[in-house]
Amino acid sequence: MSEAEQTIFLDANIFNYLVRIFPQKGVPLPGRIVTFVPDNADKFIYYRSGGAIHTKAALACFQGDTFFPETYFSGEKTPRDVDDATFFMKKYTSDNSEDIHVMKGADLPPLVPNGYLVQREVPPELYKGRKFDIRVLTCARRTGEVMIYKNLLYRVNPNQYEASAIDGAHQFTIAAATNSFASFFENVRPNELPLDAYLRQLEDIVPKIYEGLIAIANTGYAGPPLDQTFIIGGLDFMPEAGTNDLKFLEFNGTPGFNVHLGIDNWQRFYIRVMEFMRGEAPNTDDCIYLKPG
Repeated sequence: MSEAEQTIFLDANIFNYLVRIFPQKGVPLPGRIVTFVPDNADKFIYYRSGGAIHTKAALACFQGDTFFPETYFSGEKTPRDVDDATFFMKKYTSDNSEDIHVMKGADLPPLVPNGYLVQREVPPELYKGRKFDIRVLTCARRTGEVMIYKNLLYRVNPNQYEASAIDGAHQFTIAAATNSFASFFENVRPNELPLDAYLRQLEDIVPKIYEGLIAIANTGYAGPPLDQTFIIGGLDFMPEAGTNDLKFLEFNGTPGFNVHLGIDNWQRFYIRVMEFMRGEAPNTDDCIYLKPG
């Protein structure tokens, strides 16, 4: 079988998202894909046997890294003497900014509750007075090679940001995509944000993130060969006020796929993923490709 004919096993969660984006809108899936039956495939996306990287507990491996905010995990003591600082309490198993509790330091419990993390707010860089984060679409081989999709997804809060507010002004929602608060800015608002500066940082940070996540995912792994198995991820970053340094917030195994963000955007990303998996010539106009070490 030629490389172009290879069949890809797609994790059921991602497959279900893609079906809602593509076939239900009359657009073919980008590539020859099977799900539920990995024996019928040649390469594999997010094959779940092995370590669990799809909960926020895995983020503990980044404690102390300069690109990761001050964070406390289940059972750890919360900080003292931080009454006026803002913190987010996030459930380990929730994605896409769901189940976030915003609180001041004075209201923190003494210990982080079971199944949650507590993260200190990154002072945010603002876009037109609004807080925003960046979702970076990626694909990584379990042996360490990484593809970073250059067309970044920006999620802009619909509310004006107030640093002292404890309300929805701190939270994001992909549902805002219908009001253009979430978009691939380089498609619709080119040059409004410092894309090149962000990409330079991502080229350094993303391999470090996957080095940690892959080590967890490969622990006890008993699936197909590692060099044939891949992970798709949406990596969320917050630009820090004054520096625009990117701070890594979380990993999403089903990275916020939403048809309102454009079928063409997702199709282009998945075509690049399939090319990367098949070992075809790199498309450096759309992607950054990095090898371990």
